[in-house]
Formats: sequence, C-alpha cells, structure tokens
Amino acid sequence: MIQFEGHSAAVTAVAFAPDSGLLATASRDGTVRLWDVFGGRAGEFPIESVREQTLSWAPGGGRLVYGGEYGFGEYRLTGERTELHGMAVTGVCHLTDDLLIIGGPSGVDFFDVSRKAVRLKQPPQRAVKKVQRLAVNPEAKLVAWTTVEHRLQMWKLTSPDKVDVALAKPSWAVAVSPDGQRVAVGVDYAVRLFRAGGKHPDAELTGHTGRVSGAAFDGTGRTLATSSWDGTVRVWDVESAREVARFPLSVGQLTAIACSPDGTRLAVGGTAGGVVLIDVG
Repeated sequence: MIQFEGHSAAVTAVAFAPDSGLLATASRDGTVRLWDVFGGRAGEFPIESVREQTLSWAPGGGRLVYGGEYGFGEYRLTGERTELHGMAVTGVCHLTDDLLIIGGPSGVDFFDVSRKAVRLKQPPQRAVKKVQRLAVNPEAKLVAWTTVEHRLQMWKLTSPDKVDVALAKPSWAVAVSPDGQRVAVGVDYAVRLFRAGGKHPDAELTGHTGRVSGAAFDGTGRTLATSSWDGTVRVWDVESAREVARFPLSVGQLTAIACSPDGTRLAVGGTAGGVVLIDVG
C-alpha cells in the first residue's frame, strides 16, 4: 500500500491512464495532479472548478479531460491545455478518443472534442434533473447515470429508449462492468447490483457504515471495489455478493475510487487530501 501526499483539500476524482502507469487526481484545492504509480508525483495543473470535479482519460492515452462546475477542458501530456466548454459538468466519460458523454445539471449530452465540443445529440427521454454520477462501457455501448431525483438510468446507445429505476435514496456511485452485463449503484450505505437494462437488483451488498462514494469493477467483472465515508474500501465477489477483502484507510472519509486497467491496483482519495494505492493484483 502506497500513500501519495500533496493535495491540501479533499480529493474528489481519481482516474488511471490506459497503460495503468499514470494516475490523475482532482482536488478541492483547485489542482489536478499526475502521479507515476511507481515513482510518485509527475506533474500538476490548476483548475477553476473546486466542487463538482470529474476526470476521464482518452482510450488512446496521452489526453485527460477534466471538468466541474465551471466547464471542462482537455490536458495533453505534452503540457498543452484546451478549455472545451463552459457548461457545468458532474461527469465526463470517453466513448472514443474524441467523443465524450457528459453529465450535468440538465441531463446527459454528447460532445466531439475534435470539433471544439460541439453538441451532437441528446439521449432519448433526457433526464430533467441534475446527473449525480456517470459511467460508461464504450465497447458495450452502455451508459448509466444517477440523478438528484434518486433515480438510476441506463441507456444502450443502440436503443431508442432508456431504462429508468427509482432508488428511493441518494446515490453517489455508479459503475458498469467490463462485459457491459452489470451495473453497480451505491445507494446510501449499500450497493445494488443490476443486470444491464434490468429494473430490479439481483443483489444488494451491505456492510458499509457510511455513504458509498465510489464503485469500480476489476478487469474481469468478477469483483467490485467500493469506497465509503466510513473510511474503508471493500472488495466484493460479484457472483456470491460476499465481501472478500476490506481495507481501512487513514485519509478521512473516502470520496473516490478507481481500478487500474490491468486490474492490479486500486486508487482511493479521501477528504484529508491523501491518495492511496492498494495492490490487489
């Protein structure tokens, strides 16, 4: 287990680069920092947004999209930055290197980076309330998001309709499995597992004693890692819905989690500003 120090306020987003060797973190201290997972800090740049922060790496690597309440932009590892749009966002995910899906105060939109973030189209039955969290599986063409209305919405990009599920409680975590067959949603202190497109959960994972703040499948989709305000990371076997590992951390309430593409590490951020790497490979 390795802990990175440097942020002076809560870490709100973490994202591994496609090669798993570089980690990006966003914090309410107004910076995005880059970390070499083997050698520590690799760079940083300031951002205006300090509340609703989100990060996504382009599948081809070398390009990081960052966003928040004051819009979103792109950072290249060459050091070049481009502000793409002033629209507030709560979630950004890449579908391709240039095509983004964006969640914000008025729903979900598409943007083309190569065309300076021109809006392309809107999903069917667009959400009318703010998107809380957003996840996508580009290969499966599946997008899932939660809203301030306590709803989970799933949309297969090849379908004219989306699935709308009432959650009854707040959700601050959503993840789509690598095969696109499952969606995990944090609902208050628990995690519900849905079949993609299903309206009823197959299982509920219980044990956290604080709000579930993040969820991440490993590369096989057989295990799911969750972070919580209770200060623990828990790893679950998806098939049996059982907890198989637990990691208590000392970086405050946990606020964000990501699994490296190669499945060997978890990155976790907390309100104290620390970032922890956990070896799970």
